[in-house]
Amino acid sequence: MKKGGDTSKISDKKMLRLIIFDFDGVLANSNEAHIEVVLQVLRKLGVDNISRNEITKHFGKPYKDVLKALVPDTISESELKKAAEFQLKILRSKEFISKLRLFPSVKRTLAKLRARGMKLAIATGNDEKFMNLALKQLSIEEFFDVVVTVDHVNRPKPYPDMILKILETLAIKANEAMYIGDSINDVLMAKNSKVRSAVVLTGNLSLEEAKALKPDFIIDNVCDLLHLLKNFLNSNNN
Repeated sequence: MKKGGDTSKISDKKMLRLIIFDFDGVLANSNEAHIEVVLQVLRKLGVDNISRNEITKHFGKPYKDVLKALVPDTISESELKKAAEFQLKILRSKEFISKLRLFPSVKRTLAKLRARGMKLAIATGNDEKFMNLALKQLSIEEFFDVVVTVDHVNRPKPYPDMILKILETLAIKANEAMYIGDSINDVLMAKNSKVRSAVVLTGNLSLEEAKALKPDFIIDNVCDLLHLLKNFLNSNNN
């Protein structure tokens, strides 16, 4: 159910051609699993006083940068590098990948969007190898025209680099695209790249927190995209 925004921003312009998704907390119900991995790595570094909310503030950055933002300055670069490698090993393990699950009806929603001629992409703070494993595990790789990960660009979220790379690859203008995310950095990246922004409430933000960021739209989950875009999709196919 749409919580905010005005569908006329889409239906009147009839320009939406591309939907870009974040992965964790948007398509996959995996935020808590990622938080648990970060907490495990922090404990290995002797840090045990970091809250879940503090961790999620840094989601979207490279793994090493997330850790660096959470640990004291006394932790050396060498220790951080080893910790990030340990984190990657966990994330790429069969045990972690096998536990990944999509939110309900995500695959059906992606299929319907594709059937309507919509281009689909992913822009995520995960690395390429993890995403290849994750998309294969979830059997959704076929739906996406482009997947851009944090190791494909020079600057992570909230910089616009990932979205700009997708727009350039698909030859689509910013006003023809929308980014769907679940965090502060997601909304900021969308705004910095001049695409429409939508927040789903399946991830890191409450409704009040989402409203404070002033995205173009707020929806309960990815499946509500079909309702949000209904007027546009119908008019576009007449």
